[in-house]
Amino acid sequence: MSNFLYYTGSVVHEAMQPNSTIIPILENKTFTCDIYCPQQPGYREEFNGVIRYFSSLPTALAKRDSFTFDNLWKLQGTVPIYLAIVMLPLLSFKSATFFTKFNMLGTISVMYLMSFVASKAYDCGININFDVTSEHYAQRTISVMYLMSFVASKAYDCGININFDVTSEHYAQLFRWRFPALTGTLTLSYFLHNVILTILRNQKHPENNARDLSIGYSLAAFTYVFVGSVFFLLFPTIRTCISDNFLNNFGSGDAMSATARLFLLFQMTTVLPLLAYLVRAQFFYALLGTVYPGRGLVLLLNIGILTLAVCTAVFYPHIGSIIRFVGSFSGLVYIFALPCTIHLKRLQMSGTLTRLDVAIHGTIIFLGAANFFIQFFL
Repeated sequence: MSNFLYYTGSVVHEAMQPNSTIIPILENKTFTCDIYCPQQPGYREEFNGVIRYFSSLPTALAKRDSFTFDNLWKLQGTVPIYLAIVMLPLLSFKSATFFTKFNMLGTISVMYLMSFVASKAYDCGININFDVTSEHYAQRTISVMYLMSFVASKAYDCGININFDVTSEHYAQLFRWRFPALTGTLTLSYFLHNVILTILRNQKHPENNARDLSIGYSLAAFTYVFVGSVFFLLFPTIRTCISDNFLNNFGSGDAMSATARLFLLFQMTTVLPLLAYLVRAQFFYALLGTVYPGRGLVLLLNIGILTLAVCTAVFYPHIGSIIRFVGSFSGLVYIFALPCTIHLKRLQMSGTLTRLDVAIHGTIIFLGAANFFIQFFL
């Protein structure tokens, strides 16, 4: 959210300047495929920059002429704090109905994002090759999605030459040791399953829960597959340049990417209160037996959540790494450990526990633990 707010504010500020370079770029109809490879500073360099900024901020603000946009509008500085102040009242609503209905408005941004990616695929064309020496080299695993994205984005077929002979110039690599980054991210989806009951508890027509869940999961899966695969296929340079927030690969003068950031900021504004409500409901119900113990405790919890979020946005704003770490850890608990241990406990209580059961389920737990710990080496 800080990223979307920062770039949206920066574009608006730049557009308001007398000598703005944004407006001419936005009006340039011939410049269509505005995608580039952003430079990513090292973690230590990034951290030291944040420390220097906050250390020099009081001295800079003490000078009247230092109240500049650059000093007061910093991605890893003031913007997350501004955002936390705005979001705190939204996180304090008591009714779950408000959160679910408010979250429905985020569908607008999802529809725009899909249209945005499809239009970029049309502008840039499909840039993919399974030749290991090509800058458009890609894994074979996404080739299954090629036809769907091709039709959806109306992109033309650039001709794919693929060969599984290691001596061929079109050799396609079928395996990479970085695959745990994907498994760590995927397990996050199972972690979110634990909040489904909290959401469905407030359904007006609970008999439609199965239908609504099926529709919701199908639409979510289609959205992720469509956006991810199409952007991967259209990316015009080496795939290692793809940012964990893919909008960072677009220039600030791209009108559609600027609009996409605005829509995604709106969507995240609708999602965050719902997630905070789910955390609040589960936390207080487990601790105090009620989902709303009073404004004071709710406010205290919300401040804690936002403080943690601000610290993360300031010191480690790498959403891709955060998702795979959180996903792999929560997956270890909710997917691998808890189901297996509960099942083994039930077998033990019934007197039917065998060594084979322990070995099989112990292996499953070990795989979950390995999926988590290997994230530290990627």
